[in-house]
Order: sequence, then structure tokens, then C-alpha cells
Amino acid sequence: MDIMSAIFATTIFVLFGMAPTLVSIFVQRRPGISSSTVIMMFNFAGLMPIIGLVWSGPMEGGTRALGEMLNWLIIYGAAATGAIIAWASPHASAMFTQLFAGSRSAKIKARQKELYDEWGSSVVE
Repeated sequence: MDIMSAIFATTIFVLFGMAPTLVSIFVQRRPGISSSTVIMMFNFAGLMPIIGLVWSGPMEGGTRALGEMLNWLIIYGAAATGAIIAWASPHASAMFTQLFAGSRSAKIKARQKELYDEWGSSVVE
């Protein structure tokens, strides 16, 4: 493989392939939240197999890989998966926390009623 075409293809893939990460960094509203990091990791994970194919392929394989839509679908699909996970994780965490808190609250109230029945109202005061 011609080294210059591989470097060119790699540069193009990295510049245009990591575009969802750059967009998420600029669009991110809350500075303490790491959704951009999640998107970046998924985006990079989608980019690496394509770069591996560029460097291990035949002559001019790198520049030919630029035109294949499946490669771009893999790269941007991985970034979209990261965005979905970054969006859904806080919601799922809140749902499970609320579910377990409700269960604990019911257990505490049941235990409180048992103690009230056993010791009477003098304990409450």
C-alpha cells in the first residue's frame, strides 16, 4: 500500500469520522456531565476497525474505503449508539433508584408498624 494514500485516508477518516464527537463537545450544555466522553469512545470504537482495514488493505484501498457508505454507517452508527447510551443512562439510573427506594420505604413502613404494634404509642413520642 502506498503510505501517502493510507495517511490521506486515515486523516480524512479521523477528521470527518470524529465529527459527532466535536459536535457533542460544542453542544453539551452542562460542563460536569460526561456524555461527550461516552460519544467519543463509541465514535472511536467505530472508527478503529475502518482504519485497520485502510492500513491492511491493497493499494489505493484507503481512498476507495472513503467512498463506501457502509464504513460511514459504522462510524456514525457507533457514535449514535454512544449518544443513545449517554442519554438513556441517567434515566435508567433514576428509574432503578426510584424503584429500589420505593421498595425500601415500604419495608421501613412495615417494620415501623410492627414496632408500633409491639411497643405501642409510647415509643413514638
